[in-house]
Amino acid sequence: MGLPKEAIILKSGIPMIEHVYNTLSSFCTKIVLVGSSSSLPISLKGLEEISDNYYDIGPIGGLEALLSSGIDHEYLTVPCDLDQLSSEVLKILLEADGRLPIVFRNDNHLEPLIGRYTASILPIVRGKIIDNVYSLNAVLSDTGYTDITVPKNLSVALNNANTIGDFK
Repeated sequence: MGLPKEAIILKSGIPMIEHVYNTLSSFCTKIVLVGSSSSLPISLKGLEEISDNYYDIGPIGGLEALLSSGIDHEYLTVPCDLDQLSSEVLKILLEADGRLPIVFRNDNHLEPLIGRYTASILPIVRGKIIDNVYSLNAVLSDTGYTDITVPKNLSVALNNANTIGDFK
């Protein structure tokens, strides 16, 4: 993209990461950034950052760092590249009953980056890392997770913006 995707300025005039932060702040008493970003907007410069314990292994490394942080026993995870994240879709996830982790199912595939995770699965996450299995779907398959089908009218909220062409 030519610059960090979390810094992309949305049509609303704010960086994508600030949009995600604002959406989360409706539900979360504490928001942290897992990993690091040199491109945080001034409004988020005080945001607590949790460093990865394992590097260059993708989202599983971030999940391991979060679950091992001891901040809480349950976590809501959201990637920074959801340019259309909405309160409505998070509300569905937060109000869902079921065994944790709870993740969305969208068009017959899981969306493991957006979910509710419990620290109790940390041994499973670490086991996958030790075995060089870096798939969050592999973690889920060993946990007895709950999946919720996202309503079609809200599925756009799960759109990951990985290229300029992904912006709607």
